[in-house]
Amino acid sequence: MINYNKSFIKNNMYVITSHILIYAKAIILVPLLIKTIGVALYGGYILLNTGIDFLFSISSLGVGFTFKRYLPSEHDRRKQRELFYHQFTFHFLVIVLFSLCLLLSADFIKVWFLKNGISFSMPLVCCVLVGTFLFQQSTDFFRYSHRMGLFSISTILSPYLAIFIIIIIYSLGHLHINTLLKAEITALLCISIPLCIKICTEIGLYIPALRINKIISDIRLGFPVVLAFSIGYITAVSDKYVIAFFMAPLYVGYYSPAYTFGSMIMFLPRAIGITLFPLLSTATDKQNFDSAKKLVMYSIKSYLIFAIPFIVGSSILARDILILFANQEVADAAFLCVPIVACASLFYGLSTLFTTILYTHLKTKSLFFINAVSAMLNLILNIILIYLFKHIIIAALTTLLSYFVCFILLDREAKMYLEIHYDKAVILKCIGASLLMGVCVCSMKYFCSNMLLLITVGCFSYFIFLMISGAVSRSEIQYVKNFIYGRLDT
Repeated sequence: MINYNKSFIKNNMYVITSHILIYAKAIILVPLLIKTIGVALYGGYILLNTGIDFLFSISSLGVGFTFKRYLPSEHDRRKQRELFYHQFTFHFLVIVLFSLCLLLSADFIKVWFLKNGISFSMPLVCCVLVGTFLFQQSTDFFRYSHRMGLFSISTILSPYLAIFIIIIIYSLGHLHINTLLKAEITALLCISIPLCIKICTEIGLYIPALRINKIISDIRLGFPVVLAFSIGYITAVSDKYVIAFFMAPLYVGYYSPAYTFGSMIMFLPRAIGITLFPLLSTATDKQNFDSAKKLVMYSIKSYLIFAIPFIVGSSILARDILILFANQEVADAAFLCVPIVACASLFYGLSTLFTTILYTHLKTKSLFFINAVSAMLNLILNIILIYLFKHIIIAALTTLLSYFVCFILLDREAKMYLEIHYDKAVILKCIGASLLMGVCVCSMKYFCSNMLLLITVGCFSYFIFLMISGAVSRSEIQYVKNFIYGRLDT
């Protein structure tokens, strides 16, 4: 029998640690790229990477939903092999088709979408797509078979291997967008190829005959999820394209670092969701609804404990962080965007957790509808308001509004399938502790400008105030201690 609480904590420790390290990649790369290739070219590179991510997000067409939903509860090797390879083969064929379309439309994309703002090789973009496909497929197999340790190690190694290669190239004086793409391809293949070999040794190599009826069935379930994810992705990135269209890629270079730091707390619900979905699926399949409810409530509480002080901290330190990790020019143009995006991130995180509930209950059409409403609201407001006011803070405000609307709709929908409530006392205690933390940090800024010290003081003071307020119960603290020292029942 699965100990859901123990698995949830253990897997979250793996995945959250890996996501912290993955997000640290942006902290390393933002100053390196801005200070070497310039703000304008950095903005163009962000647009290119965003486009690649979006194409990959829709490339499965929803095939693979059955694999992700049922692999966590499947232990028969033959059935695991069928689940994995059928969707793998179909997805690979679509990736090849997408790559051919990119090669044929390379000039159109460079002129009309990127306004000839950056020079890059389209064959390298296609190779990034293939590398991303292999990496995603191989890591997903271990993620959905409850091996979060191997999944986390793999997701950490890939970005840091890319950083290592980029630093070597930078030291040789040859940093260019094409070399950045080559570094990413190398890192993806170095991790995914050994993982693919391990998968073959476990379940064997198998080339399935594609079954049209099975593909159609999977698309019916999964395509609304793809649409929902894609539309949600549009919510997150459309502002950058609208900024580039009505203003210039230079302003994307201003906005992106602010968005990166303001949305950094988003790693937490994404990491929790990675762990939550397989466990929630297993608990739901076994009709263990009490455990399912407890998993979700722990997830919400954990996220709010960290997201609320993040908003306060980002409001106080936004300008200093952007000066340190970008430059004065970026800080002056975009520091107000950081706390606004941080507020938006709080609602995004809660929406992500509710999405997991609907995903588990196969309510993919509801997900699509809600994300469509949020994305269209975001896109329409961005087009109208950025055209009228031509200021990047508009993009941050529309992001906040669209994520808030998405949160309201998903909260209402998720409560139809699982009882959810918010501990108002804990929320108020977190707000109080965060405000006291803000006072401490503001006081320290008069005597010290060291960013690491300010962040350390902020974190320490917040958790001291939080513990004094009793927001975290003694039983919860003891539970985590028992886990750390290996005293939990299995």
